[in-house]
Amino acid sequence: MTTILVVEDNVPLGCLFQKFLTGLGAAVEQTTTCEQTVAYLETSKTPDAILLDMSLPDGDGITVINYLKTKPGLAKIPIIMMSGHDHYARRAGALGVEHFFHKPVSVTMLAECMKKVLFKPEPPTMIGLVQ
Repeated sequence: MTTILVVEDNVPLGCLFQKFLTGLGAAVEQTTTCEQTVAYLETSKTPDAILLDMSLPDGDGITVINYLKTKPGLAKIPIIMMSGHDHYARRAGALGVEHFFHKPVSVTMLAECMKKVLFKPEPPTMIGLVQ
């Protein structure tokens, strides 16, 4: 089963994301701070994607992104960034995130994004080719 880590300090909003993503067939874990997120990533199963709020009580989501980049096993996790602040939207591409959503997040657009991120077609294999 696909696992998505939701990093959102607004607990009711995080619960809404969890319900929605669970309805799409994903297992969802939640954290609310940079510190909790890093601890989760160090001790838990690697998520298939991260839905990351940029404004957290102990820092911003860039702290989490920078941590991920230092860990070879975590560096390729797709990150979907979300914020109500425009300056994060301008930095999203340079940070290497898959997608940026302005808050409030459209669940229809989030569903489409998650499908694209999590269900990318596998590249063809060379098995069975005659030489």
